[in-house]
Amino acid sequence: MHWAAVGALLLAALGFAALGRWQLERAEFHRAIVAAFESATLLPPLEQPVAEAEAFRYRTIRLRGRYVPESQVLLDNMTSNGSAGYQVLTPFRVDGVGLVLVNRGWLPASPDRSLLPDIGIAAAGEIVVNGRVDRLPRAALELEAPASSTRAPVTVLSFPDFAAIEAVLGAPVHHFQLLLDAEAPEGFVREWSPQADRADRNIAYAVQWFGLALVALIIAAGMAVKGRRLPTEIVS
Repeated sequence: MHWAAVGALLLAALGFAALGRWQLERAEFHRAIVAAFESATLLPPLEQPVAEAEAFRYRTIRLRGRYVPESQVLLDNMTSNGSAGYQVLTPFRVDGVGLVLVNRGWLPASPDRSLLPDIGIAAAGEIVVNGRVDRLPRAALELEAPASSTRAPVTVLSFPDFAAIEAVLGAPVHHFQLLLDAEAPEGFVREWSPQADRADRNIAYAVQWFGLALVALIIAAGMAVKGRRLPTEIVS
């Protein structure tokens, strides 16, 4: 029983150390996002839609066209400051180019999920929208993309891919979203800048996990030493 406890403590130490390492990896991930966001700010704005998001992620972009609000998408399971809600994707038609998804920001969800927020648009003519290129939000756990071909003024989807959105809109879209500038009209809550302090929090969590691993090792070592001495003490 004694050595079983030592073994359990060693396993716990390994688990704590693995969690600490994972937090260090998350810190590096968040640092990379902040660096990419800041470096993209220094580049000139794009004037045309891009073929895909990854190579141009966070680049500023300026497009001229008009909103097509007849069919919009609410991205479900989006949070802001710990509150549940939606992000609003509105198609934006660029003449001769096609549809671009403009993310107009976040809105809180009603406790009654059957009541959807008002996401109407006042602008009817041609306008210029400014924002940043990004990919669609991804779930922490990869799930199968929802399938839907229902046409409706507003459709709620949870972490869809572009194929699911195209099925809802009944038209192809460019495979990126435009994160609408915070100063632009027709938007909601927009907090696109990555939080620089996330890496610091990950480091703090890593220190805690490594500390727990060290404590578990110390306790295991103490129990092992005591276990070796015990038979000698009994014999004497």
